[in-house]
Amino acid sequence: MRSLLTFALLIITLISTAQTNADSTGNHLPDYESITLELYNQKKWDSLLITGKEAIKAGYDYFNVRVRTGAAAFHLQKYSLSAKHLEKAVELNNKNDYANELLYYAYTFTGRKPHAGCLTRNFSPDLNHEFSKKFMNPTLYIEAGPVISNDTKETGNIDENNSTLFTEKYSEQNAFYLVAGLKKPLGKNFIVDIAVSQINLSKHRSIYIRDVDSLNGDFKVKQTEFYISPAVCLNKRLQLIPAIRFARTDISEPILSIDSITNLYLGNPIGIRYNNFIIGGKAIYSHNYWQADVGMWHLTINDSRSMQYSASVMVLPFGNLNLYSISGLSYMPDRANQPFIASQTIGFKTFNKTWLELSGTKGNLVNTVEQNAQLLNNQVVESNYRIASLLIYDLNKQIRLTLRYQLIENDAATYFSVKNYEIQRAYTTYFKHIITGGITWNIK
Repeated sequence: MRSLLTFALLIITLISTAQTNADSTGNHLPDYESITLELYNQKKWDSLLITGKEAIKAGYDYFNVRVRTGAAAFHLQKYSLSAKHLEKAVELNNKNDYANELLYYAYTFTGRKPHAGCLTRNFSPDLNHEFSKKFMNPTLYIEAGPVISNDTKETGNIDENNSTLFTEKYSEQNAFYLVAGLKKPLGKNFIVDIAVSQINLSKHRSIYIRDVDSLNGDFKVKQTEFYISPAVCLNKRLQLIPAIRFARTDISEPILSIDSITNLYLGNPIGIRYNNFIIGGKAIYSHNYWQADVGMWHLTINDSRSMQYSASVMVLPFGNLNLYSISGLSYMPDRANQPFIASQTIGFKTFNKTWLELSGTKGNLVNTVEQNAQLLNNQVVESNYRIASLLIYDLNKQIRLTLRYQLIENDAATYFSVKNYEIQRAYTTYFKHIITGGITWNIK
């Protein structure tokens, strides 16, 4: 009997020892290994996340607990929190395919695809082959649409009796924008973005000379742009993204008279051609809930040179792209007036596969670049502000559809000269509406 009692006490002691663990102060802790494993197998992600955090806070911090805690956060779509725990797990064991795979997707779902590519270096040969194929697949994108404006500019000469001697007027007719590009990983640390864009616009020009003639013609501008930007992943936090943009602009100004004889003396249509060139880039530092970038560009536009410096901060308060905020500021030291441009963007998930992005920009966009020179603003007329909205719909895992609307307020000036040819200006504002639709295709 005594031996049986001793054996029973031994079993109880062993069970108690298996279910508890002592910390550095001698206090007993739950058996987090068994508890987290059971919660993981039962897919109780909320409880597993709470228990995992509790275990780590209590000092019960090792590979299995970090992986299971990261997996719980991942399945709850808290991807930044998941990355935080999985990064720690990978530091403890960077050869575990499950941890690396989850971290790969956590990076991808928080907009850090270059870092996901760097991570594939740790994959086993089989997993590396599978994910390298996925990562190395290119992404094609195209966006196009019209630019609508009520722009009208006028120049005139009036005599002392306020009678019109000469007027010249430009009125915008139509404009169209198209961009097509390719993003292609060339290695695990390297992604290149190549794009071409086309801008076509036309304005009607009319000239009236009292008692002499009336001339008319369409002022046409055609601009072709080429863009290349390689993104280099230095480590799990830092990216360097240089950028080059080249734009070629062709302008034609044919003028015709109502008098056929006058047309003989007008000669060939006026043609102007010039090139714009931008070189620079930015550095991005990514954390789990935020990322910051700084950039610098040298611009050669219409034979004038200038510099632009920019910085922005992106915040993911919930640890995923269901809500994000981007605050940006640009500075043009060569500009005497309005050297700063401020922007604010807020994006959020509206439905299951739909996001809405709202943004506002305050400042003069003339001769500036945006989005690491992906967009060149070389318009002639100064702008005051821009408001925009972007609707994003994921049709499936490969195809994303977008619809973008922009409203830009521009300054315009009407010039008149009176007696003694003294110049007078009348300032007005006009609005430009840009509507573009796009498609992005992740090729399998």
